[in-house]
Order: sequence, then structure tokens, then C-alpha cells
Amino acid sequence: MNLSGTVVSLLLNMHNIPLRNLVVFHDELELGFGTLRWKIGGGHKGHNGIRNISERCGSDYNRFRVGIGRPSGSAEVSKFVLGAFTPKEKKTFENFIFPVVHQTIPWIIQSNNDKVCGILKETSLLKSSKLSEQF
Repeated sequence: MNLSGTVVSLLLNMHNIPLRNLVVFHDELELGFGTLRWKIGGGHKGHNGIRNISERCGSDYNRFRVGIGRPSGSAEVSKFVLGAFTPKEKKTFENFIFPVVHQTIPWIIQSNNDKVCGILKETSLLKSSKLSEQF
């Protein structure tokens, strides 16, 4: 992911896709595990992949941020980010995150911000009650 800006730029140009139609999904340390956020544009917050895409393409694209939380204790961030998910975390992706992503992509492409925000708000409420049962 760290050098994906080159490929993303190539694909956008090759297929004449406007930057506003690009949707990038990425991990976000600053959000708790399983938290989903969507925004257009902004800085990279130290995320090397987002930095590279923004350098190559510009920064005004859709970002679907998937919270992974911060490592506990003195764990190294790079090892944490590249590490494997636990079975419970994998289940969260299957049951909550993937379905929400599938549901929101058409609305993101159509720039229906209200619909996207509504889906994410509903999902956050549902996720928090269901996750508390699992953990």
C-alpha cells in the first residue's frame, strides 16, 4: 500500500476516472477497532499509502477509514499495523464492516453524503451493541 499512488494514478488516467470517484479504504490507528468513517480529502495523518496516493493524484478523493485502534503498551506501530487480526476481529469484518462497505459504495459514488452518513450512523449504533455482546 505504501507505494500504491503510482498504480492508482495510472488506473485513473488510463480509464479516465475523475479523482472524485476514487474510493480508498484504509486502516486508521486513531479510530477504535471496527469504527468506520468516511471523508473527502484531507491530510495523510502519517499513513504512507495515503500520502503516496495524495502526492501522485491529489488529495480530494473519498476515504473510507476503518478503525484498527492503537497497539497496547509499548508495541511497535508498524508491527501492529502489519499483524494479523484475531478470530473475533475477523468476524467483526465479516459481519459488520464488509456489509456496510458494500452498502455505502454506490452512495459514495453518487455523492449522496446524507445517505452515507446515515448508514454509518446506524451501523455504529448497531455495531456497538453487537460488539459488546462478542467481547
